[in-house]
Amino acid sequence: MKSRVALFLRVVLCGILMVVVIFPVLYMFLGSLIKDGTFSLDSYYQILLRHPYFLPKFWISLILSFAIVLGQLVVSCLAGFAFAKYSFFGKRMLFIMLIVLMLLPVQAVLVPNYIVFGNLGLLGTWWPLLAAGIFTPFGAFLMTHVFRSVPDELIEAAMLEGAGLPRILCDIMAPVARAGVISLIILSFIDAWNMVEQPVAFLSDTSKYPLGVFLAYFNSENLPLSFACGVLALLPGFLLFLFYRDELTRGLTYTGQVE
Repeated sequence: MKSRVALFLRVVLCGILMVVVIFPVLYMFLGSLIKDGTFSLDSYYQILLRHPYFLPKFWISLILSFAIVLGQLVVSCLAGFAFAKYSFFGKRMLFIMLIVLMLLPVQAVLVPNYIVFGNLGLLGTWWPLLAAGIFTPFGAFLMTHVFRSVPDELIEAAMLEGAGLPRILCDIMAPVARAGVISLIILSFIDAWNMVEQPVAFLSDTSKYPLGVFLAYFNSENLPLSFACGVLALLPGFLLFLFYRDELTRGLTYTGQVE
């Protein structure tokens, strides 16, 4: 009897959480399709074909996100492979520092990054956004645990056959740890797609702002138009999750110990 009551309470709690999470998205989607009390696709027509700013911002965000994902994938895989499969002086301390940096919020490093990029003369360009997105500690942390799950025997066999580091990473590590690599791609893409603080801090030209900043500052009295912007902005991340949800779930279950 107690087990049935506990199961019922868990189901009710999960149902409430689902309603709380899904209701805002559902409300936004339905709101984008209703105009003056009737069903209409006019909001999407206005945003995609008539609005002068949405599509340029969309493509800016897409290009920036793909560039950040590619760069973070290379850097994180190299760092994760080094932490997972090599022994070197200060490895444990460096990994602990990596965890500490990972716990810092974005706002805590905006000022130091602004000073560094300002001294390098890069403010006002997209290079600070790329650098801030590529060199993030979470990717190295995740790939360290992912690569620790790959048997050392596979790497040793590849080395005996004369394989170098690029071949080991591309032909052995990445396929074996496919779920972890896909998880990194999805999470880094979503993080880059939703950038707001970094573009505002590093870019002075508003025409270079990505979609995240556009949505944050987009203030329209036409609610269906605003809702349509939000729905279209959700699509890339939603499609990635829809097609790779199993890999994302498996990739986030990797665990390991600091050596």
